[in-house]
Amino acid sequence: MKIKKTKIKDCLKLELNHFKDFRGSFVKLFSENLFKKIKIKQINFCNFKKKNILRGFHYQIKPKEEIKIVFCIKGKCKIHILDLRKSSKTYKNNYSIILGERKNIAILIPKGCPNAFQSLEKSTSLIYYSTNEYFPKYERQINYRDKSIKIKFPKNLILSKKDK
Repeated sequence: MKIKKTKIKDCLKLELNHFKDFRGSFVKLFSENLFKKIKIKQINFCNFKKKNILRGFHYQIKPKEEIKIVFCIKGKCKIHILDLRKSSKTYKNNYSIILGERKNIAILIPKGCPNAFQSLEKSTSLIYYSTNEYFPKYERQINYRDKSIKIKFPKNLILSKKDK
């Protein structure tokens, strides 16, 4: 696994080793040796039935903040990340990355950084690891149309009531 910095402090692009032969393929998604301080508490599966579904921007506040590691196992998805950590050098920056089943890339999203998942193909699926359980009391959201978010989204997004 190669670990590369992104334009958001502590947000890491993970280039995963992909081993392929006549039987199929193998990809290691997580290694405790590489991420000694990360304790996974929850593993989530997220499925998108259609293209242009947007979930987010969601995050949890202290004391229930979480780190996420996201990997696309089917289809293609764009992950949007905002830095809302006031003490961060990259405060108010955003970063987007496309994950896909053929890319063998994961993204580590640090604490204090809301994220959104946007499906780019129908039947897209993600797995993501979280360092905390889900606590509705500590969940916060940012509307994707907020003027401080400088990301252009398609007009035909499919949103839940919660995300509208």
